[in-house]
Parts: sequence; C-alpha cells; structure tokens
Amino acid sequence: MSTSKAAAKKSANNSQSGLPLELSQGLERLDSRLRQISVISGIGVLCAVASVGIGASLFIDWLWELPVSIRGGMLLSVVATVIGIALWRVFMPILRRAKVEEIAAIVESSHPELHERLLSVVELSDPETPESHKGSPLMRDWLFKETMGRTSEVDFEDCVDTNPAY
Repeated sequence: MSTSKAAAKKSANNSQSGLPLELSQGLERLDSRLRQISVISGIGVLCAVASVGIGASLFIDWLWELPVSIRGGMLLSVVATVIGIALWRVFMPILRRAKVEEIAAIVESSHPELHERLLSVVELSDPETPESHKGSPLMRDWLFKETMGRTSEVDFEDCVDTNPAY
C-alpha cells in the first residue's frame, strides 16, 4: 500500500473516531512504539531461550553419550519452544492493537497534570456513544480545546519507560 493510501486510510479512521487529528496521530505513534518495544523485547527473550536451550542440549550431549532419538527429542523440544515464544512474544504484539482508551490511560499516567482530560476526550469522541450521553456541546468543545492546548507539548512516544527494570 502506498503512503498516500495509508495516510488516507488513517485520516478516514480519525474522522470516524471524532478525535482531533493531532491527538489521534499522537496516540497512534504511541501504539506503534508500544508494539515496537514489545517485539524487540520478544526477540530478546526468543534469543535467550534459544541460546539456553541449545546450550543445555549441547552440554547434556557432551556429558553423556546420548542416542539419536534423545538428541532429536531435545532438538524438537527446543524448536517447539522457540516457535511458541516467537508466536507469543514476537508475532502477537505485531498483530495486537491496543484500544485508544488504553493508550490514552498510559499518557495520563505519565502526565498526571492532564487531570484525565485526554481520557475524557477519547471517551467523548467515541461514535458509538449516544449524543445524549456526551453532555453539552459547548463544554465538550471547551474540553477539546483545553486538552489540545495541554497536550501540544506532550511527546506521546516518551510516555513509555524503556529503561530496564533491574
């Protein structure tokens, strides 16, 4: 798909959601960053498990002279484990998309000074919510403008802590 078609598709999705374009793009960038970090983390786990599995198999084979059937079984178990981890930790994060509300909650937790404005804007922009449940159009407009002003300097991608947990 060309970049212009992808941009048209994204802008069509944005107009359906009712979110201002700047907020929608920021949340999409954060979602992309979250998936990227998950995939990189999954690749790291995959490499570690594959290395340990192969190393343990080689060490066991070095200690004892094993029959071919046991060697094959160890190889199959390592391969099956690696395939399972690849599916679970690498490919699933690529396919899984977080809900807009979840992404907004991540931004809110990183920036408590927003006082849940972003989350409120996302919820009020939901096209499935009846207009009668959204409150005054004047207050919504004020909230959207206030939120746009407060989030203009927020870098959505920096809301994810990529530092190691140790």
